[in-house]
Amino acid sequence: MLDKAPQSEKPAAINKVMSQKQAVEIVRKGLAAKDPNWQLDRLYEKRVWQVYKNQRRPKFYDAR
Repeated sequence: MLDKAPQSEKPAAINKVMSQKQAVEIVRKGLAAKDPNWQLDRLYEKRVWQVYKNQRRPKFYDAR
């Protein structure tokens, strides 16, 4: 999903101070720092959807 997220130099919807590309990189670094056996929790899932859709409050699928 992060590969398909918008990555331009336009301001990100989640934080106007950073670019879309910077927002994606921050989420990637956060996920890379986790233990390989760690499961994606709801907070990280929300952040991935935010940068993927470039929206502050994205609608996302929650199977739980």
